[in-house]
Amino acid sequence: KAYIYGEKIQGVGGLPVGTAGRVVCLLSGGIDSPVSAYRMASRGCKVIFVHFHNYDPFIAKIKKLVSILSGYQGRSKAYLIPFKEVQQKIIKGTMKEGSEYRMLLYRRMMMKMAEEVARREHALGLVAGDHMSAADGAQIRCLDAAPLDRVGAARREGAARDRLAQRRHDAGNFGKAAFALLAAQARDRGH
Repeated sequence: KAYIYGEKIQGVGGLPVGTAGRVVCLLSGGIDSPVSAYRMASRGCKVIFVHFHNYDPFIAKIKKLVSILSGYQGRSKAYLIPFKEVQQKIIKGTMKEGSEYRMLLYRRMMMKMAEEVARREHALGLVAGDHMSAADGAQIRCLDAAPLDRVGAARREGAARDRLAQRRHDAGNFGKAAFALLAAQARDRGH
């Protein structure tokens, strides 16, 4: 057999999907987390998505984002995790004092749940679209205080896997314009 190509088509670029292992992406529905997921896929990671919801119509948007991103990595898996009960327990527990820490507690619980998904999926790390701005820098430091180095610890014996563990990706300057371009490309391809 021989394959002959007559047309050159510009691809996304980057590394073949899956060559850098699996990661779990906390997909919020904003712009930063899908951009982070796209960038990790372009660096060879197979991205597994996790979204925490309150039984709202926002889930349709998440499914559409996963569909668009699947165009860059092939078939995708998404965990849609109910979070309303957890939020209610945190609200109840911080009613008298500590209400200023609710968002931090929500995020910490989401990270712990995503860590469990990563463990079950044999993923090498977690991906979030967090921007390290002055406003949320302290929150990120608090989240990092309890390291996630247990993710896949039983599997990670080699130094190469250790370097990939814990990779939390900041979308940086890639931003909204880039994801708008990606969405337009996906529309053009019929996703």
